[in-house]
Amino acid sequence: MPCALWMGLVLLFVTACSDDDNNTRQIEIADESELEQTLSGDQQTSTLSFVAASDWTSTVSETTPTTKSADSWLKLDPDHGGAGSYTINIILEPNETGETRSAVITISCGGTQITVSVTQEATSGSVTPSDRYFVERVNILNEEVYSTGETHKNEDIYFFEYDEKGRVTLVRTEDPEADGTNEITYGDGTVTIYTTGEDGYEETSVFTLNEDGYVKSFSRKESSGESVEGTIVYDENGYVKSGTRIVRSGSENEYTDTAEWEDGNLVKACMGSSVGEPDKTTAVMKYNNPDYVNTPTINLDLNYLICSTEWLDCLMMDGLYLQPFGYMGKRSALYMTEERDMYSGDYYTYTYDYDELGRPVTIHKVRHTDDTYYVSEEYTYTITYKN
Repeated sequence: MPCALWMGLVLLFVTACSDDDNNTRQIEIADESELEQTLSGDQQTSTLSFVAASDWTSTVSETTPTTKSADSWLKLDPDHGGAGSYTINIILEPNETGETRSAVITISCGGTQITVSVTQEATSGSVTPSDRYFVERVNILNEEVYSTGETHKNEDIYFFEYDEKGRVTLVRTEDPEADGTNEITYGDGTVTIYTTGEDGYEETSVFTLNEDGYVKSFSRKESSGESVEGTIVYDENGYVKSGTRIVRSGSENEYTDTAEWEDGNLVKACMGSSVGEPDKTTAVMKYNNPDYVNTPTINLDLNYLICSTEWLDCLMMDGLYLQPFGYMGKRSALYMTEERDMYSGDYYTYTYDYDELGRPVTIHKVRHTDDTYYVSEEYTYTITYKN
């Protein structure tokens, strides 16, 4: 359930060392003008060209201790190689920390080292808690037209409450006694959701976070006796990669979930088939409009708030519903324009309306199906913000 302009300033300087034995330079810089570079706000890549006489390697080290490790926001492509001419890409994440950060890149070849000092300033649009927009209420209007000519409308309203740190503490409907609530509490590296429902239903889910604030393991216990526990793995860029779930309900079953990313967007969610069986429960997402930016200034990841396929809704967390709150790795760069259920063949298309602040305020979702019972099924999400 959460478009910023990113500005980075990168200062690079290079010093070279000679081989003590023969004073032969193992690395030659191709273009001296590349030794000092300044990147514009929307430029997230730069290059460095050189000729290596033999195998070369690189390291990235943090020089700003107040920020997380440099290799999480600065990458080299390629980061090693053999003899030859190279133009390596310096790839930086947008700096939304609100503080300047710096790192040192060291490229070593034989007795020669190139030391590149990288400083990335905070952008004027860096996200701080006071700059964020918090979703207060979401109205979901569902309109169905059947082949019989009958029509049906239903509206659900979800309310979100927050603590002084801007963290979601309660999700409820207009009638919490009938529909239940989700109470969220925060500990030292943990998030707990206590869920109530009809007929006395209760469940407690506990999530343990890694150093980046993403869920690394979880457990759930239901009043019915079923329990679930699992772990989640992220790639080096902070995107969710795979997860393992063990479900106990009379018997024990283990499932493996996987995720695929393309251009910074989650394009495939494979929800667990039993270990040793091929994945058959898959959702495929498309992002066909570059203007639909999934901005981190919105506190909830709306891709998970509006998703319809069970496989995306339950991905990695088995329907534990923490995904919209930003605890499952980096969010997709864009809002999805299509979500397809590979099991049923149904798919959904999405369009978005924005206010003058660039915030999505209305989302239109249309279901496409071969089911002849439905003539049409449409959803309208109306989003109200606290500020």
